[in-house]
Amino acid sequence: TTRPQEWDCVFAPKPDVQYPHTPPEKALWPENCGWKGEHGREVVNLEDLLARKKVKDLMELAELRKEEVIALRLYTGPMF
Repeated sequence: TTRPQEWDCVFAPKPDVQYPHTPPEKALWPENCGWKGEHGREVVNLEDLLARKKVKDLMELAELRKEEVIALRLYTGPMF
C-alpha cells in the first residue's frame, strides 16, 4: 500500500477500495491475495470510530487524545 492509501483508510475510507486485510472475516478476502494472518480489519472512518461508546471509554481510560488514536490506527493499518 501507499501512504495516501493508509491515510484514506484511517480518515475517510472510500467504499469502492479494497484495503488489505479487509473485511475482518478472512473467508471473505480475495482468493490468492497473499495477505497473512488469521483475521482482518474493519474499515471505518475516523469520526464514526471516535463516536463509538467503547472507543470513547477506552480513550478516556488511557487518556488518549484524538491525535494519538490517529497515530495508533496508522501504526496498525494495512501496511503494518
